[in-house]
Amino acid sequence: MSVDLIARGYVGRTIGIKIRFDDFSIVTRDCTLRSPTSAAPAILAAARECLRRVGFRRRLRLLGVRVGHLSRLGDIAANDGATLPLF
Repeated sequence: MSVDLIARGYVGRTIGIKIRFDDFSIVTRDCTLRSPTSAAPAILAAARECLRRVGFRRRLRLLGVRVGHLSRLGDIAANDGATLPLF
């Protein structure tokens, strides 16, 4: 996932997980980072934080991780530190 983000020049701010249990029930959890990232360690840490908020009383069938609130890396760099004029 991180390689795809980097290759396409995107960063994301919201990391989410989706878990499907053996009875086909689905649980999702999201967390929003302070700053956008495409770094695998940051995405993994956020996914782990989401996992801590899920009770595991059943067996898993599926675990997915997603990155949302995407922005182009160049757009973030161009707007970094930008100020708006006061009128």
